[in-house]
Amino acid sequence: MNYKNQRENLSAPIRNFIQRHESESTRLLLEGTGPRVTMMMPYLSGVGMEVLEKFSEIHVFSGSTFAYINYIAFEKNHYLHPLKTYYGGLDKAIRYAHNKSRFQPLYQMIKFLTGKPLYGNLPYKEIFDYAFTREFLDTPFTEVSSNLVPYIGVYGKDHPVALTKENGFETDKITVEELLTMAMKVPFLYGRATKQDPYYDANYCRNFKTGRDQLINSEVKTLAISMWSKKPKGNTEFIHVLGDQEVPKKVFRNDIMSVVLNYPNPRYAQDLYLTYK
Repeated sequence: MNYKNQRENLSAPIRNFIQRHESESTRLLLEGTGPRVTMMMPYLSGVGMEVLEKFSEIHVFSGSTFAYINYIAFEKNHYLHPLKTYYGGLDKAIRYAHNKSRFQPLYQMIKFLTGKPLYGNLPYKEIFDYAFTREFLDTPFTEVSSNLVPYIGVYGKDHPVALTKENGFETDKITVEELLTMAMKVPFLYGRATKQDPYYDANYCRNFKTGRDQLINSEVKTLAISMWSKKPKGNTEFIHVLGDQEVPKKVFRNDIMSVVLNYPNPRYAQDLYLTYK
């Protein structure tokens, strides 16, 4: 199987978009992925950092924040382990971080049925330590990508908030680890936002769709990579990452259940082979 040719085919629409709008302000929008944070990485790898840096802004939500940061870590040589370790290891590490004992999936289901968060903390912090060097995690995210615009949910606000200086954030002090922690805190998994812990996954804002639509309907030429949408809308073109016969909600549910119930999900490895082989 020629992975390189597959990557080039997947990423061809991105290169084409940049060429068509070379003299214009452009935006790349990476939509949420659910727990399978590797889903969009073949597209990023297929074009490389040189092309990605030509976008005026790269807007990321939820799991795509990890996907983009993960790809940057690879490009900047900040993976903690040899590349081949992650092909089978990332899925195992994610599942182990969420399931410390044989009976934990049962406890999770009881919590789910009683409306309680499934986990009392953010197990993904273990994944960050597994995947990336400490130097990379402690670096301000603005230093690893100058055109990155992440979105988070904020306690007391019902719409996604861009993590920018214009919105009052000291972005030059927010580390990669802090960004990932904010962007990936799913309320029903890791607990609701509070005044003391106000940040969470932007996809779970009450008016998430309104905030997303403002991006899609703006005058800026936008290319969106999405598991949810296919058809162009306004100035936004879409690259759909799922197969024609795949149902997004079903894929999302299956990916969630593989983590919660601790059964292997081979699609992590498939994504990573396609990204790096």
